[in-house]
Amino acid sequence: MMVDPDAPSAIHPTLAWYRHWLVGNILGSNLTRGFVSGGSQLSDYVPPSPPAGSGYHRYFLYLFRQIDKMAFEPKPESRTKFNPDSFAAIYALGEPVAVNFFTAEKN
Repeated sequence: MMVDPDAPSAIHPTLAWYRHWLVGNILGSNLTRGFVSGGSQLSDYVPPSPPAGSGYHRYFLYLFRQIDKMAFEPKPESRTKFNPDSFAAIYALGEPVAVNFFTAEKN
């Protein structure tokens, strides 16, 4: 899961959390080799693209452990106002096993 809590800006995050990418059912054997292929793509990847003048945006990547393959239905519709905590709770994903983040700003 990759999300931006600063959409459209950190000062006015009225569209937070913006969902940039969401993949489930990634095989652990693929993941240890750096691949997410074979997973269930719930949201195609949208690269970071903060609006000009909106300042720095934080982009978080969360990794959750799944015990079994899941049917993620219904798929989340809107990319804006996505709630990572609610999504994790609905599918009983628990706490993330890994988190990373980076910042980006449009010059």
